Amino acid sequence: MDTCAYCDSAWLDAGELRALHHLATDLVDGLGLETHDPRGTIKCPSCAVMMQTRYFSDARRVVIDRCPQCAGIWLDSGELKIILNEAFQRRTQG
Repeated sequence: MDTCAYCDSAWLDAGELRALHHLATDLVDGLGLETHDPRGTIKCPSCAVMMQTRYFSDARRVVIDRCPQCAGIWLDSGELKIILNEAFQRRTQG
């Protein structure tokens, strides 16, 4: 995981988020989790493809940016903490 000390954001390569939150996949599967980010879209810092925005899960608490090519994930400040808390709740509830 790469972090930015200036803005407190994080870049995770494919599989790194899964290793942190201990769920089966980086993102919780589900239909209709794509969304529009009013702040706009960003290019992937790894391969320069335009990233897609979607919710981490059906709880719709965190909007993440994910690269459709390399599957890297960009998290803004504070989003990783929310994801880890949600993943913990999912694991402990069954």
